[in-house]
Amino acid sequence: MADLSNNTVFSQVDASNTSGTVPTWQEGMVPSLVNDSARALQGALKRFYDHVNATISSGGTANVQTLTYTVAPAAYVAGDRYTFRVGSALNNTGATTIDVNGLGAKAVQIGENALVGGELRQFQLADIVYDGTVFLLNRPIVPVSAGFLPANPTGTSDGTGLMMGIGATCAFTPTVSGAVSVWVTGNVTTDTNGSGSQMQIRYGTGTAPANGAALSGTTSGSLIAQSCTAANELEVFSLLGHITGLTVGTAYWIDLRLSNSSAGAEVSTLSNISVIVKEAQR
Repeated sequence: MADLSNNTVFSQVDASNTSGTVPTWQEGMVPSLVNDSARALQGALKRFYDHVNATISSGGTANVQTLTYTVAPAAYVAGDRYTFRVGSALNNTGATTIDVNGLGAKAVQIGENALVGGELRQFQLADIVYDGTVFLLNRPIVPVSAGFLPANPTGTSDGTGLMMGIGATCAFTPTVSGAVSVWVTGNVTTDTNGSGSQMQIRYGTGTAPANGAALSGTTSGSLIAQSCTAANELEVFSLLGHITGLTVGTAYWIDLRLSNSSAGAEVSTLSNISVIVKEAQR
């Protein structure tokens, strides 16, 4: 039994398909080998058809899936392609492997990244290609798009600026271009008539700053000033930032810098914050 991926038996050069291993088409071959070679070629073509045309469903568990064909492939070969239906209830929840006919579990990745969950859903079609080490899931990498509703941060009376501590909730990982647009909207109040607040988007990697922490991260967009005409008057603010040069696959937090327009004792407070992050296509 030889499959189409066996380069010692199947050659792109017509005249080279004379290996002597069935199916073979040697000059002057004895008639008794003709039917064996024809049947072997039919078998190889049918196995190839079944591998690439979703004729089976995966088994196993959600993150340790299996493919079982009537005739097992002899080995994994770089370039081998398998298309299948994801089995019932096999919605992956994290890093995932696939084992074809007991040849060994191989990780499934999108590009250089392991699966994180949700890439394989029951009954959908999945297409994987073996690269010699792992299976690559043949699907477009979708730019990150996320929305967040963080809890209201506490106020600040600092005139220089403090972090609001929403970054633990507002975190994202770019997947395609590393260029993202960020929108932040919400309400701001100041407890002193005639005073005001200043706000700006900040972002960074690693542990997100706590509420009331000193300024950290990188700024994005303008520093927006918002004044109030009455104490505790609820004002609407809107911030927009466009960030480029982010590292694909690295997690980032989004936070807000808030300060008073002066270093007085007044207290500014943010509430009803909405954050939207959208990555550009590559």
